[in-house]
Amino acid sequence: MSSTNQNDPPPASYYYPPGWDRERMLNSAATGEPDTLTETQMTNFRQGLLSHLGQQGFDEFFDELYRRELAANGDESPPQPALEPPFMEMMRLHRNGHPSSCSCWKGPWGFIVYKSRDIDVASERWLACKERFCELVTQSVEAPYRGYPGVDECMGRLSFTWIEEDSMGGIESAISAYDALDPHPMGSDHGICLFITPASLDSILDVPVPLAMDGKLLKRRYRKEIPHVVALSGKGFGEEEDWRGYFNVAVESLIMNLFPAIAGETLTPWELGGHITGEDIWCEMGRYGIHKAGVGYWDKRTQRQPE
Repeated sequence: MSSTNQNDPPPASYYYPPGWDRERMLNSAATGEPDTLTETQMTNFRQGLLSHLGQQGFDEFFDELYRRELAANGDESPPQPALEPPFMEMMRLHRNGHPSSCSCWKGPWGFIVYKSRDIDVASERWLACKERFCELVTQSVEAPYRGYPGVDECMGRLSFTWIEEDSMGGIESAISAYDALDPHPMGSDHGICLFITPASLDSILDVPVPLAMDGKLLKRRYRKEIPHVVALSGKGFGEEEDWRGYFNVAVESLIMNLFPAIAGETLTPWELGGHITGEDIWCEMGRYGIHKAGVGYWDKRTQRQPE
């Protein structure tokens, strides 16, 4: 990952109008100063800012400008309390009698993780992959829910069962091994296990995941590649005949999106990933839930990238 942070404040650069700097521009909407700039000056500034910071930094700059304008006008809304993390909500509903066959609320919860035999279990990259995988999972929860009551206790029970035998030659053998487990470990009895291929290992180690200014993972719309693993469905969990039995899933979506949907039995594995093809990556159930391989954020309604 580059040592340069694209979110660092820019220096007084050619694209700022004479006499202007970052702070003056950020405060300008509150003071009405943009009205003193010509259309050409504003166009040059916007183009220069976009070139210097990229789309994500450009958007965050104007988000901050808007927040300062609201605060200056007394219109800033008080911070809203964080919503309950979706995986905690699912466990609470289950504990209070919501029907579900998953035992996750009673103790450990998480996923069983297999690896391809093409990955050397003693290699430095495999050890680094496991460590980075756990970092990404923690990061996906920590920024939006840090300090939420009970989240530390719940995350403390999160467990990944790593099965590293070299007999796992491919997806079918991992599915068979998962089916053969009887019973499934507590908290992993929800119908999906994970599989790490050489390609997904490379994505976990080699694809940078920069943070936004608020400390959260950079929005997917600003990225073309994201770390992912393969989600595998065991037999007898509601799949269709033409269901290939697996789909790529973003590591950052495992706990926030995939686990509550599958463990809470909101959708079957086929309903979640049956429409995922090729190397595309499942991220969530919403409108932008598919990350198109090599393209990025995808609007499934319009079948194109958002503008």
